[in-house]
Amino acid sequence: VLVHGFGLGAWVHLLSKFLFTASVGLPTLQLYLSLPNNN
Repeated sequence: VLVHGFGLGAWVHLLSKFLFTASVGLPTLQLYLSLPNNN
């Protein structure tokens, strides 16, 4: 894992961005898949 030269702030930003995407995207995807319109 390359840590040096990348910066801890970038890791925190990337992790928070991933967690935000997961916490928003997964319920949205579940809601979309639970809808009765299977095209």
